[in-house]
Amino acid sequence: MTITVGIDTYCTLAEADEYFNSTLKASAWAALSENEKEICLKMACRRMENLDFTGKKLHKTQPLKFPRNYGMPEDIKNAQAELALWLYQNQNNKIAQAQAMGIKSMSLGNESYSFGNPTGSIQCPEAWEYLNKWTKKGYKVC
Repeated sequence: MTITVGIDTYCTLAEADEYFNSTLKASAWAALSENEKEICLKMACRRMENLDFTGKKLHKTQPLKFPRNYGMPEDIKNAQAELALWLYQNQNNKIAQAQAMGIKSMSLGNESYSFGNPTGSIQCPEAWEYLNKWTKKGYKVC
């Protein structure tokens, strides 16, 4: 499998590896095969493509939303890496899956959960910290 920056990913596998090497998650990321990492990066990119980012595409015909007219922020690459690992680690997390489907509350046995989803399709808090400043926060009313 291969990933291609600008087609199905914002960052390269080497950039994701470099990012994680400076975090406490280095061993978790390193435990994944190269194929798993590439699949996760593609999945994370697809999720991020659903967000409404500030600015405009650098080129109208580019397939992905980045780069923008303000460039390619390192935050976007870091967010993709964080989300990629989070997706792998939470692939069987029923609560995360319910939240991604827009469910606001649920009960499991004697436990009840209520949650909002202010981040849309991004449930990974670390990724959202990087993405938040690059997404639109409201709509202009004329």
